[in-house]
Amino acid sequence: MSVFHPEGVKHHSPANIAGKKDNEQLTRTPKGCHINSIMTTVKLFGALRDRAGTGKVEIPEGVTIREILDRLGEKYGPPVRDLLLEEKAGRPVKRQPVVILIAGLPQLDLERRVGPEETVSIFPAVAGG
Repeated sequence: MSVFHPEGVKHHSPANIAGKKDNEQLTRTPKGCHINSIMTTVKLFGALRDRAGTGKVEIPEGVTIREILDRLGEKYGPPVRDLLLEEKAGRPVKRQPVVILIAGLPQLDLERRVGPEETVSIFPAVAGG
């Protein structure tokens, strides 16, 4: 499982401090956020999970859906970014076929902030027939 915070400050988890091996982490702490903040789970499915190499990422609560997509694209690079985002009018926007669910409900507002302990599920477009 990966962990990241949206603003760029890297820290070590208690498991790393104790000398235990932990999955790769990209941790970023937003202004006013404590290291021990409540975490939100982001679940990745299908080709998105395959390209990221993980099905689960932990983030601090309070980030927007857009920030989640941006950070996933930054962390995992073009293979993931290309499934999630496209450029429109010089600004990255969510690809239309990507489905984002929070508490089982589709989310269309990319500026929606993720609440404490919410689970975000991201499904890339599937093709076939």
